[in-house]
Amino acid sequence: MHDSLKNKNILLIDKLCNQIKMCVKQEEWSKAELNCNSLLQLDATHLIAHENLPLSLANQGKKKEAKIIYEKALAIYPNAGNIITNYSICLGDLGLFEESTTQAEKAATQNPNDLIYQINWMAACIKSRRYGTSIRIGEQIIKLPNTRPEIKNIILNNLANAYRITGKSREAIRAFRQAIDLAPELLDTHTNLLLTMHSEPTVSDMDILEAAKNYSLQVEKTTIHTTPLPFPKDQNPHKVLRIGFISPDFRKHPVLYFIEGLLAQLDRSKFHVECFSLSHQEDEATERIISYSNGFFLIAGWKNLDQVSFIRNRQIDIMIDLAGHTADSGLAILAHRCAPVQVTWLGFPGTSGLSTIDWRITDRVASPASDDIFYTERLIRLPKIFCVYRPLARCIPLRYTEAYQVKESPALRKGYITFGCCNSPAKFSEDILNIWSRILLDIPTSRLLIEATGISEDEPRNQLISRLIGCGIPESRIILIQRKYENQYLTYHDIDIALDTYPLTGGTTTFDTLWMGVPLVSLAGSGFRSRMSTSIISALGYPQWIAQNPDEYVQIAKNLSQNISHLNSTRLQLRQRMKNSPLMDELGFSRLFGRMLRDLWWHWLTDHEHTVNSELPTHERVTLYEHQFAQWRLSEPPDQSSIRVCLSVGKAITLEQAYEHLDVLLERARQSPDIPETWNALERWAWTVLAARPDDKRAVLALAHCAQARGHQGTAETHRMLADSFT
Repeated sequence: MHDSLKNKNILLIDKLCNQIKMCVKQEEWSKAELNCNSLLQLDATHLIAHENLPLSLANQGKKKEAKIIYEKALAIYPNAGNIITNYSICLGDLGLFEESTTQAEKAATQNPNDLIYQINWMAACIKSRRYGTSIRIGEQIIKLPNTRPEIKNIILNNLANAYRITGKSREAIRAFRQAIDLAPELLDTHTNLLLTMHSEPTVSDMDILEAAKNYSLQVEKTTIHTTPLPFPKDQNPHKVLRIGFISPDFRKHPVLYFIEGLLAQLDRSKFHVECFSLSHQEDEATERIISYSNGFFLIAGWKNLDQVSFIRNRQIDIMIDLAGHTADSGLAILAHRCAPVQVTWLGFPGTSGLSTIDWRITDRVASPASDDIFYTERLIRLPKIFCVYRPLARCIPLRYTEAYQVKESPALRKGYITFGCCNSPAKFSEDILNIWSRILLDIPTSRLLIEATGISEDEPRNQLISRLIGCGIPESRIILIQRKYENQYLTYHDIDIALDTYPLTGGTTTFDTLWMGVPLVSLAGSGFRSRMSTSIISALGYPQWIAQNPDEYVQIAKNLSQNISHLNSTRLQLRQRMKNSPLMDELGFSRLFGRMLRDLWWHWLTDHEHTVNSELPTHERVTLYEHQFAQWRLSEPPDQSSIRVCLSVGKAITLEQAYEHLDVLLERARQSPDIPETWNALERWAWTVLAARPDDKRAVLALAHCAQARGHQGTAETHRMLADSFT
């Protein structure tokens, strides 16, 4: 009887193993999970179950749960290459890049002949900014014979990414194109090529457009059998519009600096806002974004058509992509048409190439009229600036500390001018390095400070130094600083004058630079990629810092350096000027953005209600549009937007109500000064108010009371000083 039961269990185990393998092959992950759990009940140490249970969880989007299961599996099988490698991938998806690289290296060194393990190590090194190691691995394994085209594509894609980030844009473009020739259906390679092309001066705007259209051709092959989007039932021009934002970057990411204020303040009497997240990386910034939303949905890791179906069922009116051609974006989802109106904004400086993306948000300075021909989208130009900036959004409290206040020009204490750039070396074209060299040679005592990622390793560091020396800059005048997350903004204390990159100018970096009081010299190009800084600096009111050619760039830098006293005066005034400009007017921008969203909806209604004959001449169509819009504006409800303090999904209170609660918490803390939690509660609430309204005087004074109660006199004084400067 015992032998019979044992044989029966063996047969059942074999059956479950076969079922697991079949489920994994067919990507039926929930069934695979059930079968793995059944197998573990029969054999608690079975390798196939321990390999595939966490894999099944990860592919269902349960990354955190998968991480725990991987760790249990590795306790039993510490040297199992497949488990280690998949664990590494899971860690990377959760944003744990250093741990991911450690595990990837372990699997690769234990199994040096396994190409997949080497590729995963290479990819992990890129995420942990070990670009030199990634290039070394890639250049070795790309030479191996008999590699399948799709595998060779992945190697070339990773290798080209490492080239791009370390400033080898031409080598990167060449490798990306080779990868696309091998496997054109792999969309990530097209996306990476497009991102790289924007940094290369020899690439024209028309070249970029053609590459984007090639991407679109591949995507459209996946949408052939997608059913058309159902026609919206409610076509009321004044209805509450359902707005969807889709992004992999709802976390501590540069995109956060430009969406947080908008999401917090977009008028909820007119707009219902939902966010669709394409990343498992979450942090306290994610929690804030969730609180600003009427709905927040994690759809990362789902099959493409499941994502499309889910979004369609939310009945979104206007869908806004925030990533463009960057990692893990939603373009392949929006290619299936998830909303009547689809828009791209912020994350990428060029066209999507997709016929299903209707509009791209920009402004009149960043995108002159001549720019239209380089986009498959129509350009909607905001009247002042294409975005609004919230500094230090990654950690709101730091904004009100002494370390992050503007300091005097370092030249006053050093006796020489320090030029600097904190942009990625991916943007360091030969053209711009040659311009920088002219500046340094014309001002013999000056220095060039560069803060960059990836230069902690000798190879990329030496490569960057070699490029700078090759352009004529003496090594003794070069200062290289490895970019560290915790040092963001602080490097600007050591820079007198910032030098912008070209043809891809700074975006977030330009805002950061100016907020820290550092004047920025920029070269204006013809299109958005070369005019982001032009738009930002123009909105700030310093057109004299914008050059129209390389000679002007050099002269502007020299002029700024000649009067250190005036340079210092400008520096100390720049932050307040920025606060008073459109660059940081969150409520004003939210109103303009809301006006734009309504106009986009009206455009769609006018197009689809057949009130305009598409065969009419353009001037007659424009006249009809204007007449229709004018009629709708007469019946439009009044603007009710005001400061709102968000607490959780769909729940917000007025600023006045927030102040009342702030007063209650302050009085409670004063009555119980020896109970830390009362001060902690007051501090948390002050941060909540500041998330809604940065530089709120009452909230910062509350922080001063908290610091005083804890004996942090210096911090308290800083808070009071800042509060006194707020209006």
